[in-house]
Amino acid sequence: MRTLSADDMGALEVAGPGIDVRRGRRWRDWTDHLGLIPIAGTDFQAADRPGRWLGAITTPGPDLERLRHARP
Repeated sequence: MRTLSADDMGALEVAGPGIDVRRGRRWRDWTDHLGLIPIAGTDFQAADRPGRWLGAITTPGPDLERLRHARP
């Protein structure tokens, strides 16, 4: 993560269908430590699963605002 963040990676997906709560919390801690923005994703590049819909997992408002302000 340190190498990727040094190479201009600005965000890290910390919540999604394949990310359990414990792992997400650990990755969120990494974003805090490395100055990255924690984001969420619904993983729609994979085959769909019943009961999953676009927008089911969201990035919290303050993190979304940080992401918007980080755009060039």
